[in-house]
Amino acid sequence: MDSWTKTTHGSAPSRKTYPLPAPSGILSSMVLNVHERRIAAPPAVVAQLIDSLASSDDRLWPCSEWPAMRLDRGLEVGSAGRHGPVRYVIKHYEPGQRVEFRFTGPAGFHGHHSFAAFSNPKDSTLL
Repeated sequence: MDSWTKTTHGSAPSRKTYPLPAPSGILSSMVLNVHERRIAAPPAVVAQLIDSLASSDDRLWPCSEWPAMRLDRGLEVGSAGRHGPVRYVIKHYEPGQRVEFRFTGPAGFHGHHSFAAFSNPKDSTLL
């Protein structure tokens, strides 16, 4: 494993962090951070987690650890949201499959965040 990659295993979710090259080819402060959880449930069950985001029954967002996710129009494309100082807009939403947010703030915070469900063998789902 190179010094740029961190992966956790065991009870913690898998997490990989990679610096991305700037257009000049020099490594920049841009980061790709991937979190994965393998859930022992079929995709239809995990879909309910994604579809509950920012609702009064949100079962996915870690509200006990982070400020609650708020969306001005609920879970739909174009809805503006936030949690604490982080601001975003929903760029793409496929009910039961995936939601992607594009960051709009704070200043200097560029990129996106998404949740997606992928089928795995033996009735498990990768989230």
